[in-house]
Amino acid sequence: MESKILVTGKGLIGSEFTDVTKTGSEFDLRNKVVSDNLIHHHSPKYVIHTAGKVGGLGANMNSFW
Repeated sequence: MESKILVTGKGLIGSEFTDVTKTGSEFDLRNKVVSDNLIHHHSPKYVIHTAGKVGGLGANMNSFW
């Protein structure tokens, strides 16, 4: 039995996933109704959320950790 994986986010990491159900920025996952509908429509066994706040090398070098 195959497991369906829903990958959200379309950046560097999210774009590397293949052979899985992907979503891009067309869904506002901060909206509970949108998120619930997305999960109901795809019925994934797993969800991997890859979005994050990034700014490239320059932003990372100037960031305080």
